[in-house]
Amino acid sequence: MRRFGVLVALVVVLAAAPASAQTILGTTGMGTTTSTLVEIDPVTGGLLNTIGPVGYVVNGLTWDASSGTLFATTSANDPTFGSGLITIDPLTGVGTPIGTGHGLGSGASVTAASNSAGQVFSWWDPNEDDLLLYNTTTGLATRIGESSLSTGAHGLAFNPADVLYLVNSDSNVYTINTTTGATTLVGNLALSNFAHHGDFDPSTGLYFGIDQTSTGPKNLVVADLSAFSVVNTLPTVADLHTLTFYGGALVAVDVPTVSPWGAALMTLLLVVAGGFLLRRVM
Repeated sequence: MRRFGVLVALVVVLAAAPASAQTILGTTGMGTTTSTLVEIDPVTGGLLNTIGPVGYVVNGLTWDASSGTLFATTSANDPTFGSGLITIDPLTGVGTPIGTGHGLGSGASVTAASNSAGQVFSWWDPNEDDLLLYNTTTGLATRIGESSLSTGAHGLAFNPADVLYLVNSDSNVYTINTTTGATTLVGNLALSNFAHHGDFDPSTGLYFGIDQTSTGPKNLVVADLSAFSVVNTLPTVADLHTLTFYGGALVAVDVPTVSPWGAALMTLLLVVAGGFLLRRVM
């Protein structure tokens, strides 16, 4: 009976574990429309939650797990803080500027990516098409070096092994040396559209990108960049413009949820327990 009690406790703990610890945060709004922070379902691509207005036009979003900070870059079209670095409160969506801009003159910093050491990178496009490194205290950016690329709508993200990837508008996939800024062509996704403003799922290593730059129906392109193949296409929010995988809690207290397999296991356990107790009574 004691062993049975231990089994019950173990099953309850396992069943109460969430099905996935990963969350996608994104922003809607582009051009001169100020952004809104949203939560996206990584399984279906659908909208889970509208968190709140950022107050700025966001064109790059990245979660820095080392500091627990959600960073974003702003569009050159933002009327109050163009081409700058901001932080965003993941619970409210409110954006806060860092410094007075990237300090490089013309040309926007597009997309954003952070590595495990807490370095925040961006891409200087148009004009230079090169890698930038941000000082997250001052908001100033430094050009790393010549990429030898011509880029359009693109995705910039670190995979779980801290390798920086760029998925270009022609669906060519490059790795980037974060010390020199040099790029290496490693493959092509053969897409008819884009996979821009994406990020890697830290659990699976799959890359999630957005397939349209204009307004209207959009999808999340889920790709395996080690095999250069698309593994899924998920309909998503029509005006989604950026996304990042977020590792924090979006509520003050986490409430355990029962996963589908956990519910089935608990049901089976109750049936077994009922049969056991019935035999004891008889």
